[in-house]
Amino acid sequence: MVPKVVTPDAGRVYDVLGTHIRVVVTGDDTEGRFGVVEQRDLPGVGIPPHVHSHEDETFHVVSGAVRFTVGAEEVVAEAGTTVLAPRGVPHAYETVGDGEAVMLITFVPAGLERMFIELSELPAGPPDMDQVLAVCRRAGIEFLAAEQSG
Repeated sequence: MVPKVVTPDAGRVYDVLGTHIRVVVTGDDTEGRFGVVEQRDLPGVGIPPHVHSHEDETFHVVSGAVRFTVGAEEVVAEAGTTVLAPRGVPHAYETVGDGEAVMLITFVPAGLERMFIELSELPAGPPDMDQVLAVCRRAGIEFLAAEQSG
């Protein structure tokens, strides 16, 4: 592994189903140990309850506010707050408030960045949810019915 400096204007930005994901650190940079993305969401944008089987995720809210549910705990995380979602634990989040939320998301081990890139390559327009779910399943992510998430 070699040192790397990523400036605020570096890294490729992907449109992932309306979410802007900037890949900051990849598994290629870290010998597969971890990856980091910057995510920008408008109010009301989020991810429903789901579980990762491959990686732990850490979300650091840089600006804005995000409502997280991790396991049975719910919190509105404002700038400076960090939330850990270990693999196997159901979690969901949604941007709340009036403005954009920016998060740095670290995942251990690396690999989730490939899922974001694959999702960004789906055809434009309303997403084909069967395709979206297939990409997520290949990445070890399962979405939960409402009764399974709490």
